[in-house]
Amino acid sequence: MDTRLRQLYGKVLLTKETRALFPPEMFAVFTPVIGPAKQFVGVAPVEFPEPPRMAARRLAPTAALNDTADYMTVSFGSRRELLPFGDAQLQAMTGAELRSMTLRLIEPWHPDVRRIIEHWLPESVFPLTLRTSVPVPTWRPTRITLLGDAVHAMSPAGGIGANTALRDAGILAAALERSADGRPLVETVAAYESAMTGYGFDAVRLSADNGQRMLGQDPLPTS
Repeated sequence: MDTRLRQLYGKVLLTKETRALFPPEMFAVFTPVIGPAKQFVGVAPVEFPEPPRMAARRLAPTAALNDTADYMTVSFGSRRELLPFGDAQLQAMTGAELRSMTLRLIEPWHPDVRRIIEHWLPESVFPLTLRTSVPVPTWRPTRITLLGDAVHAMSPAGGIGANTALRDAGILAAALERSADGRPLVETVAAYESAMTGYGFDAVRLSADNGQRMLGQDPLPTS
């Protein structure tokens, strides 16, 4: 379902100049700055202990990765009706136009937040429609199963989507290992799906509740 939230994602490259834009606390995990009408700016660091291209050469020589410098992921989010343009127009706008629109929207905000958005790399900015899955009961198991966003895509307001997908992968791998030891495959898949739909949709609900409370997203249907 559509949460009615729209989010613009962009990068601020970390240089000696731009690092000064961010308080030390912002170099932890994720920092939300929530403004009027629950519009928000989110900041998260992406710093590489080893340049990705060099790491690929060392760990996976056949993989070719682009050079990527350290950066801050900086996003702006809003209810759809608070934006001056519709979805089709947002998708058609350039990164520079999206940056200008965002700066107009946050004109009354603290100048430190505005300066961060001013340093968005225009070519990195793109819009997203935030959607969430809706919890469903378990289904009849087969030899085909699901994991991650294919089954329990969730609002980013919980910050747990990727970790939940990794949890799926670990439990599914263990289930397949039991099947390799002689347990019927559909039986082990059923056990995985029973566990996954429990904690997976708990995460969906938690993320949706956080998104409704903090960011103004639409709630999940009650039935």
